[in-house]
Amino acid sequence: MCGRYLFWESDNQDIEQLVSYAEQKLSPEVFASIALHEVTPGSYCFSCVAAQNTIHTGIMKWGFQRKGKLVINARSETCLTSAFFKNAKPCVLPCTGYYEWDRQKTKHLITGCRGIQYLGGLYHKENGIPVFVVVTQPADPSIVHIHDRQPLLFDKRHAKLWCISPSTQLFSASYQKRNAQPL
Repeated sequence: MCGRYLFWESDNQDIEQLVSYAEQKLSPEVFASIALHEVTPGSYCFSCVAAQNTIHTGIMKWGFQRKGKLVINARSETCLTSAFFKNAKPCVLPCTGYYEWDRQKTKHLITGCRGIQYLGGLYHKENGIPVFVVVTQPADPSIVHIHDRQPLLFDKRHAKLWCISPSTQLFSASYQKRNAQPL
């Protein structure tokens, strides 16, 4: 259930613009710390949050610490009411797809539409550093044969709605079209 995702494909102009802008604005040290291709737990990556009714892009680290372990996902069924996530705020993670492994340990890249897509997440700060988890939901029927869960995956409009006011109603607005490719 979303233990890795693909941030950047070389032919994605939306992502290229985001990376180019970040490279110009960030120090070389900070820019070098960002996972630009396959994003894994513990990586620093691009994220988007709502502030004053607009969306701002920044950098966060993947994973909440809990009793010495890294929590990387939150179940949609309980995340908005769980005491563990009570101080977390909504965020989204720009991506071009995510990875799941089937029972035979075959890795699959799962994508929706072309362009930037957004994984739904929750974030808070730990030791002054913004950290996030990916929110998951039951898998769409088109990919349930690969894995029984999937991340929330939004288009730009629904990503903004999630950041401004997360709601379980948005879970059903998560992309339904999936394309799974074994790697």
